[in-house]
Amino acid sequence: FASIEGRGSVGALAGSIQQTRLEKIYVQADVIGLQNVGGIVGRADKSQIIDSISVSDVSGSTNVGGIVGDVIEIYTPPHHPPADPSSIIRCFASGNITATEYTSYAGGVAGRVYSGLVKESYSTVTVTGINYVGGFIGEANMTDIENSFSNATVHADAQPYLPGTGGFVGIYSGNNIEYNYSSSNLS
Repeated sequence: FASIEGRGSVGALAGSIQQTRLEKIYVQADVIGLQNVGGIVGRADKSQIIDSISVSDVSGSTNVGGIVGDVIEIYTPPHHPPADPSSIIRCFASGNITATEYTSYAGGVAGRVYSGLVKESYSTVTVTGINYVGGFIGEANMTDIENSFSNATVHADAQPYLPGTGGFVGIYSGNNIEYNYSSSNLS
């Protein structure tokens, strides 16, 4: 059992990874940071996390997730999004996820995923935040989510004029959500 504390980009295995493939990782930890805080990795860019498990309590201000806090795919126009996006495949997260900032971006598997792929993964977590809080992902943008499951307890203090609380995804825009299931409880 590990206890990790830091500021930006904090994870039990790595704070930040780029163009990296992680497979068959198991962590059990308390992870505390400010932003980009994850059970396994704080921030993943052009990377894959496959067949991995996090049984962790993860807390921070924003971009907080059970597997990874922030998944990004940086590309500069006029270039197009990559054919092989950052991905989370066959991963499981359990534990308590807490984000304290107004725009929390807190989720059971990932706090925020921008231009990625998440499939065949599931979460059984308790997620607490303010806005952009989901049992599976806090915010997904230009991201495909397939064959995944969330059985979470989601506590959000969302303001009435901002969207962003869901049993599966807090807020979603772009691409596809297919063959997913949520039996999460919201409060």
